[in-house]
Amino acid sequence: MAFEILDYQLGNAITAGVTYKLPTLSHSAVVVSSTYQDVILEVVNNEPTDEKWSNITDPDYVVKGNVISTMLELEQGKDMELYFRVTGKAPAVQYATIAIRELGFDYPAPPAIATYVQGSYVGSGYHDISGLVSPGNVYTLSAVAEGQEVDTPRTTQPVINIMGVNGTKVISVMREAQQGSAQFPFVPDSDKTVVHLSAPEGVKYVLTVQKVNFGSASGGSFDPTQDADVTGTWSFSNVSGLTMKDEAPILLGQGDNALKIHGTGAGKAVIEGGNATELDVAVPVNLQEPITAQDTLTFDNTTITTFRNNITFNSPNNTSLRIAQSANGDLHFGPTTGGGLTIGTNGVVSLSNYAYLKGATFESAVTIGSTITVAGGATFDRGIMVPETAISYFGPKTQVQGTEAGGLMITGHPGEALETNLVFTKKVSPDQTTRIFDITHTTVDRYGFYLQYISNNGYLQFYNKYNLGSVSDNLVFTMEPLGQLNFQKQVTFKGPTSATNAFTFGNTITVAGLATLSGHAKIKGHIGLGATDGSAEINFTPVATNQLSVLGDQGAHVDIYTPPEASAGAPLAAKDKLLTQGECDARYVLFVQTTQADYDGLAVKNPGTIYHTQDTGIFYIGDKQLTTA
Repeated sequence: MAFEILDYQLGNAITAGVTYKLPTLSHSAVVVSSTYQDVILEVVNNEPTDEKWSNITDPDYVVKGNVISTMLELEQGKDMELYFRVTGKAPAVQYATIAIRELGFDYPAPPAIATYVQGSYVGSGYHDISGLVSPGNVYTLSAVAEGQEVDTPRTTQPVINIMGVNGTKVISVMREAQQGSAQFPFVPDSDKTVVHLSAPEGVKYVLTVQKVNFGSASGGSFDPTQDADVTGTWSFSNVSGLTMKDEAPILLGQGDNALKIHGTGAGKAVIEGGNATELDVAVPVNLQEPITAQDTLTFDNTTITTFRNNITFNSPNNTSLRIAQSANGDLHFGPTTGGGLTIGTNGVVSLSNYAYLKGATFESAVTIGSTITVAGGATFDRGIMVPETAISYFGPKTQVQGTEAGGLMITGHPGEALETNLVFTKKVSPDQTTRIFDITHTTVDRYGFYLQYISNNGYLQFYNKYNLGSVSDNLVFTMEPLGQLNFQKQVTFKGPTSATNAFTFGNTITVAGLATLSGHAKIKGHIGLGATDGSAEINFTPVATNQLSVLGDQGAHVDIYTPPEASAGAPLAAKDKLLTQGECDARYVLFVQTTQADYDGLAVKNPGTIYHTQDTGIFYIGDKQLTTA
């Protein structure tokens, strides 16, 4: 059942537990009335998202508490949307008549509550008339504009509210939003009685408070402290209640079988009579509290009608079952704590817990919106049909799911395996199948996934991406869909290996034997020789276009040999026959061509070097200039 927020009309009855949206208020002062006092009002300025108000936190509450007959400030309701619900102790709250009404003025009240003097003219505001009334008596109040009479009609009339106050708390609103110059009866029930006037600016009114004395229909006087026989009809208009002494009955009829109604003083009402007394109710009865029947209830009509209420069946073990109707009209059968069977107004039946069916037969399709637990074997005569992307669970961690393209995905818990003794086959003709591969092997625990392909050509073919690796070393190589091979660990080729296309290696290649290149070697980086066995390394590095740098570690040297057939392998140039930059000592002379400026800028002029400054034509040996005749 979808969560629903109902629009509330001020003054309408409120159903406990239902979420409402409060209409825009004209005034900020409101009052909550209820026939049951233990009622909690909750008002928030954020829209609830579910029936539990899961998104509502304490700071969101504008009002939260028992506020029955108390003036409330809902200033936010004048310029923003408010949402509310009524809760309380069940079941009494379910039968209470609850409503929210505007008081016709803004909260808080005007600064002062003036004591009203009988006969004086006053304007809009609060006026204390406690000195003119006594609790328990009946009074009338009239507000007449200055220069007018009670019955004089006016286009603009004041709005009158009469409230009962104990201390600073409004405990009752005896008359609400009464407009005009009429006389309004009320019964004071508090320490203080306050009248609120809301009228046009500048208009003054005289308040007249009169005590009502009830007399006989024949016109005689009536003393409420004395017995009296009333021969006429009494009509009580706008009286808040009739209070009887404890055990004092109201008699309906005369004689021994007269019906008696009285209170016990302990919160109970008793209806009793003689042996022949019978209570015949010929009108619909609205019962707002639980009923305890000491005998059988008989319904002459075959229909039992309720309105959003519960029929509860209490068992001897303190558990109970109920039949209840929700605000949207759905009917629920189940325990009072929730769950059970729900029949919607559209005829849809839902189960919110378990259903035990013995020999049940469904003549049409059944749609179940939750989990089904089958204790025994489930037999499906026509297979199992699930939506193409729906997930089937085998245990809590294994899932089988189809794809929109017609594929099948099987997923499980990480680190677990698919174990089967089945041989995968492919149907190649209506009456023939071909064995594709096995996924079992004696070395599977050590080397991971093993594929054995058996077909007409006998080759292993990969149509998708496969990662093959051992358990301990993880990935060994990856074959991509387009045929690329990616190696992570060492690769050893036994026998001749031929490649018809280029190889690209992202890591070091170690060749244990002879490497023969039929073409030329094109190196983008440097070539290092002699480093793998711990000897000194010589690096050949391109440094510029058509320029190669040969750098060696300490102790490294280069020996150039003639071909064996020419000189029997004798060195063509030994290490002691070649000069390096560091060998220009006193045994050697170095000739350098430069400019006069570059020569003058030399910090150190090597005595073993002949310098020729081409722009001046001068020769130097070290820092000594040569002179000519």
